[in-house]
Amino acid sequence: MPIRKEVGQNIRKERDRKRMSQEELAGLAGTTQEYISRIENGTRNPSMDLLYNIAGALKCPVKRLVG
Repeated sequence: MPIRKEVGQNIRKERDRKRMSQEELAGLAGTTQEYISRIENGTRNPSMDLLYNIAGALKCPVKRLVG
């Protein structure tokens, strides 16, 4: 499985665990809901900065998202 798909699935799992919408996550991470959707679907790679912002918004370590 490509790493971008794995990262996207991990972000979705963590977001669901926190009962957070894509829109809420996007607002906290400084991006758009559409971009979060594309990351979760494995069609976009987040930058390292955005990955750190997403991890911070989800209050989890980056390594949990990367696998």
